[in-house]
Amino acid sequence: MRNQRFLWGGVFVTARTMEAGEIIARHRHEVMHEVMVVAGAAEIEIWSYKRPRQIRTLTPESGSTELLAFADHEVRAIEDETIVISAISATAAEIEGANAVGGRPIEPPARRQRR
Repeated sequence: MRNQRFLWGGVFVTARTMEAGEIIARHRHEVMHEVMVVAGAAEIEIWSYKRPRQIRTLTPESGSTELLAFADHEVRAIEDETIVISAISATAAEIEGANAVGGRPIEPPARRQRR
């Protein structure tokens, strides 16, 4: 699996190129985000406290899937050279502590000091 991370126009994007059978292990984020496939095909399994467990097939034609904050999810590539994109607002990525824009961590927003 190859990972690339970018910041474009206020959106933090992670692009993963995967071979058939590779898995992005079950995990969750503190914020809502979008997941889509731009090449190949993948299955996403979603566990959420608001919805029953779901399995969806993602292809370039299927559009994006919105994942609620704290929804566990796992992605499995069905085809070789599948490209999975995750998109999170830059502000949300900062809150979550996401890394890597050109090899540099995104700086968290400045915190106000209480007086």
